[in-house]
Amino acid sequence: TTNASDPLVLSNGSARLYLPTGETNILVSVRAGLAVPSRARPKEGMIAIHVDLLHNHGQKRNEELESTLTELLVPHLLDKQDLCVVPHYYVWALYIDVLVLASHGGSLLDACGRAIQRALASTRIPIVTPTPSQGKDNTTNGGSGVAVEMNGDFNAAHHIAGIENPPVIQTVTILKAPNDRKPIFILDATKEEELCAMAQVHVVLEEATTVQGGKGAGGAGAGASSTTPARICALHKAGGGALPFSLLQDLTAFVAKTPSGSIKTTTSGNGRITFETFLVSQ
Repeated sequence: TTNASDPLVLSNGSARLYLPTGETNILVSVRAGLAVPSRARPKEGMIAIHVDLLHNHGQKRNEELESTLTELLVPHLLDKQDLCVVPHYYVWALYIDVLVLASHGGSLLDACGRAIQRALASTRIPIVTPTPSQGKDNTTNGGSGVAVEMNGDFNAAHHIAGIENPPVIQTVTILKAPNDRKPIFILDATKEEELCAMAQVHVVLEEATTVQGGKGAGGAGAGASSTTPARICALHKAGGGALPFSLLQDLTAFVAKTPSGSIKTTTSGNGRITFETFLVSQ
């Protein structure tokens, strides 16, 4: 269950991303459930991303987009040990379901990444408390495993630790400029621009955040604010071939200087997010 302001009330967290023109419309649902961890990683939770595209003949799973989102986002979303409830017995598993209702303009990968970011930031999970279980010899945990008690009051649920600023994906489309000038970088390129591209690079980025300080002495006045700079978590080049290292340096500097990048919030409310998308640098 989520807040009444969220678009999907039966989820632990959700978000809807759409453009006013109707070209892009994406729903993301985050469901949390208790699961048994793997033997190899008994203290780590699990994250799974599932992507469906809505067509005239129903929904169709997009495995390519699904695997790309998983490869780029899952290793950097959070520390999976923060999802551990009882080592070896219970961890939280997060199931992220992405439904693309419409996608006719801009980078679908970036839009899905942004919607996942907002859905995770709104996700709340119940408080779970391990309880001693009594075995046959009247001793606690006498070989009968571990029991847990879940608080059913959603108002007492809490946000996931370490998920305050989930990373997003910024796809930089590189176009060859005339007269051997520096290449043109485009964020949130259209499908036509992607067809003309010489390369595409996906940048996984933690955006800059500003934390306001508390009140000064005596409770008067606000304290100084601190800003955490944008951080690049990973780079992934789509397709084959190689790019000069100097070009990658220019590209990362371009993305770091524009942390809000291709997607700038224009409206946010009632669980819906509206974005205006376009940015070019030459």
